[in-house]
Amino acid sequence: MRVLQHLGQVLFLLIFFFGSAVFDSTTLYGYYDTPNDWNCVGKVSGQWKFGVAPFACDVAPLLEEKTVDADFSSLVYDKDRAIYMEQIVPLIKEAATYYLLKRKASATSEEIDGFVRAVLAMAHQESYISHYRRGGERKIKVMRGDFGHGHGLMQVDDRWHFVEVQSGRAWDIVYNIIYSLEEYYDGWERAQEETCVESETDYVGRARAAYSAYNGGPSKICRFTKANDSWARNDTGYFDKFSNQEWDEFVTGNEISQVDIKCYLNSGKARCDQPLNPSHIKHSLEFLETHSIFGVGSKVRLLKSINLRDIPGGALVGNALNGQLVEVLDYRYFDETSKRYYMIQYDGKTGYIYGGDDNSFNTWIELSEKSPQNYFIANSGDYIKIRNGNGVNLRDVNDKRVLDALEFGETVLVDSVICEKESNNIYYVVNLNGVVGRVYGGQVFPEITMDSWARVVSVESIRKYGKLRDRILWRVLKKCPESGCQYLNQIIFKKASSNATEAEFEILEELEFMVKVKSLSTGAVGWLYKKDIVSMSLK
Repeated sequence: MRVLQHLGQVLFLLIFFFGSAVFDSTTLYGYYDTPNDWNCVGKVSGQWKFGVAPFACDVAPLLEEKTVDADFSSLVYDKDRAIYMEQIVPLIKEAATYYLLKRKASATSEEIDGFVRAVLAMAHQESYISHYRRGGERKIKVMRGDFGHGHGLMQVDDRWHFVEVQSGRAWDIVYNIIYSLEEYYDGWERAQEETCVESETDYVGRARAAYSAYNGGPSKICRFTKANDSWARNDTGYFDKFSNQEWDEFVTGNEISQVDIKCYLNSGKARCDQPLNPSHIKHSLEFLETHSIFGVGSKVRLLKSINLRDIPGGALVGNALNGQLVEVLDYRYFDETSKRYYMIQYDGKTGYIYGGDDNSFNTWIELSEKSPQNYFIANSGDYIKIRNGNGVNLRDVNDKRVLDALEFGETVLVDSVICEKESNNIYYVVNLNGVVGRVYGGQVFPEITMDSWARVVSVESIRKYGKLRDRILWRVLKKCPESGCQYLNQIIFKKASSNATEAEFEILEELEFMVKVKSLSTGAVGWLYKKDIVSMSLK
């Protein structure tokens, strides 16, 4: 693999995908006269077959074997080629797709397919899709080609990329792919402007040109058209692999990589759908209070502007501004650093914001008594309206027995909120005609469904208002709804004098023949006969 030609491209890759790392740009370039088989321990041979191309050396000098085993055990060749290919081919496909869309969000499905096929052919050409394998004494080894100078799946050359090899990054299979794609993508983009490629949509030509540049350097981008070039055999070999797609013999196309590329690149974890804390701890009040964490459903105020990222510490998707009110939909807490990240929805985008650690949390976010204008999870004292077309069951809070049911469109007051499981299932404790139980209100993962089950509604939207009928000028409020109950010294007017107000009131309670009302002008509370009033909308 030749030296990358543009410093800006390298820095884009290293900062964009690994923003927390620090690199010395003076060591990125230049030829290092490394000896053959540099840092090669326990060298073994191999065969020109998928997964075991010659040669391989122990990973131990630069990577911890237990780390490789923990993150990439499914990607270690161990005698069964079919199982190995079922795992590594999806990884390459997903890595290539993720990379292309990060660099070119507008890429069409046809271009994605062409790019993925081109990258698989390159992995086949460079290493026979070989990276990790089990060797003698069950030790994990990494593929080494070109007299030991080429490292791993994409053959990162230690003579031109010594820093990346020495740091161990070139032995990390995900980084090995992404780092190499930076150079290949440069050729892929330039190829559409070259005379040896017919058009932007000539993905076969772009694949061949990009490989020529990757293998021979940027000036060799059209080398594949020159049969007499001294390295023409490399271009022929690449095109054969691109055309035959032999890797397809081992996969159906429906396999999913056991490594989450997006998660790994942004957080260093092989998968992000595994809980950082078991759900019984995640929603434990003791755990939340011990670490000063705002639980799911909390309404908080930002004490500074904070970047909004797609996953904790991941790619930037927006910026949540200082002073804004937001709702906590999820949190992630890292025990080793005590750092916490909160999932929020802001400006139409959902992502995670940093919330400090055990020592600095109170400089980032604070609990708010107010709620944002729009939010998903009701607070105690809020009203919810049932949105599920079939209604929802009211179940006993403890043993989950069905006690009653709420119908679609029914509104009820929330006494308290319960959050359970890793999917952040929301339940509301309510009092339905004297029966206390809980109703399902939706969940956060894998998608937010609260609006489909129980939507938060404003108090104003469920309040009822009324006024005296047109033919009635005034009525005196009664103290209680019974027929023998005395009247209060409070009058509801319609038209009685020049300074009398329009008789408008809030309806607090309804019985068969009586309604309890509160005057909007005086605040007086009492009972009126239902036959004397009409309902109205508040102006």
